[in-house]
Amino acid sequence: MHDVDPEAINAETRPELGYDHRDANWKTVWKIYRWYSIFATVMVVISVGIQWTLTKTAPGKSYRAEHTMTPPRDPNPVLQSSEQAKLDITNMRRDAKKRLESFGQDVVTKQTWIPIDRAMELTVEKGINPPAKENSN
Repeated sequence: MHDVDPEAINAETRPELGYDHRDANWKTVWKIYRWYSIFATVMVVISVGIQWTLTKTAPGKSYRAEHTMTPPRDPNPVLQSSEQAKLDITNMRRDAKKRLESFGQDVVTKQTWIPIDRAMELTVEKGINPPAKENSN
């Protein structure tokens, strides 16, 4: 069996106490509550003062009237026509197909490309990860 803790206070060992008085000091709790209440009140007053200062306007002027948004002249977005979109997609696909089926080099970016069929053949011949070259140092 376990030994009885001499410091244990409960209804069975010390019924005259009723409950444990050692866990919290009510005077300390009351002081913390008062300081917290004072701090919260001061923060609210400061926040209201800052808000009042920032929203204060000159006499005779309305804050709301100065900051209303005007709607754009043409509220509808300018959209591309369906025919133009189809033409753009067709041109984009044609250019991509042309590049995939031809040899070429971009002079500005210095990129070079080969036809996709030839690239697949080279990949099959050499493998995806060609063996690393040995350094002759």
